Amino acid sequence: MLQLLLGRAGTGKTEETYRLLTDEVWSDVPDKGSCILLVPEQFSFESERTLLERLGPRMASGVLVLSFTRLADTIFRELGGLAGRRMDDPTRALLMSQALEQVSHHLTLYRRHTANPEYIQFMLSLLSECKQCAIRPEQLEEAAGGLDGTLRDKCRELSLILEAYEALASQSYLDPLDDLTRLAQRMGESHLLDGATVFVDGFKGFTQQELQVLAGIFR
Repeated sequence: MLQLLLGRAGTGKTEETYRLLTDEVWSDVPDKGSCILLVPEQFSFESERTLLERLGPRMASGVLVLSFTRLADTIFRELGGLAGRRMDDPTRALLMSQALEQVSHHLTLYRRHTANPEYIQFMLSLLSECKQCAIRPEQLEEAAGGLDGTLRDKCRELSLILEAYEALASQSYLDPLDDLTRLAQRMGESHLLDGATVFVDGFKGFTQQELQVLAGIFR
């Protein structure tokens, strides 16, 4: 069952969430599942402190306070998926530079920018946005088919660049930017959420990656 708490800022949604969570923890329902509180990363410590104050150390320890990142880490520790070289920002910049060099002879609009460090950073920013929105290079290529003129050419060239980058990255690295996409694909294998009651609070909005994970939680 999905229950939504709706209201403007300051109307007590978070307070009601904690009340419901506390009632769930103290309930005597036999064989009840775990309680999970999903919050933004920056609210994790504050949420754990609030639960400690309301429930006490013993009962509060039975509530998993997770961000999307910590949820991914927890499930990958259960299923496997953490092994491999984790990519960092300098590695991304190096791989993007190599990708631009590889496809430069296929580029028209972006060829003169391929050696520009500022352009590499722009492409990395675009890469991050595409991953958060769960947009793959082949989707850009498909979208280009419905466009005209310069916009079509830009879309196709961006697709080539990102496809080359992904090919290079997949050879040796795990990109943390892909963690939530991989999580959404593998959640069905995990037992962490079996019978669990999941409370979600504190988010102003969700990326497409996060929505895919939420869909997995609902299932």
